[in-house]
Amino acid sequence: IDLSERTIVRLSPYFAHNCGSLTTFKYTGNIGSVPEVAFANTSLISFDFREGLKSIGAQAFSKGSISKGEMLLNQDIVFPSTLEKIGVSAFTECSMKSITFNEGLKEIYHDVFEQCTKVTNELVFPSTLEYIGSFAFDHYSNCSNTSITIPASVRIIGEGGDPTHKAY
Repeated sequence: IDLSERTIVRLSPYFAHNCGSLTTFKYTGNIGSVPEVAFANTSLISFDFREGLKSIGAQAFSKGSISKGEMLLNQDIVFPSTLEKIGVSAFTECSMKSITFNEGLKEIYHDVFEQCTKVTNELVFPSTLEYIGSFAFDHYSNCSNTSITIPASVRIIGEGGDPTHKAY
């Protein structure tokens, strides 16, 4: 899909859901949110996570099952400093190579990076992160070769995906 001639400020939920042959998405403008299931079950190879993006909805890029788990294959994902929330299962079964978080991120909901088996870089979360949901990194990469650093700012880990619940 090439929308580079148009200024896009919003996508609808399920925008390209189940478009198995979708490999590219080009746009101009700042999308404030990638809504739920927007690119789920596609063959999207890359996505430009630009400044201005504040949230990524539930299952937005999940289960590249049509492409046999090759969604975002070997991409180095760098989230913008404006990103505050990553929704439930947003990247389940994606195949990115590395993930970089910037200051500004506050919430990572449950199952977000479940079965992301190809990530090899050390994960360093920003000091603004407050919440990590249950199973956020379930079956995540080769855990013996990947380090995850959780900052002191994280006050809730787990407990079902609702950051208002406390996990003790």
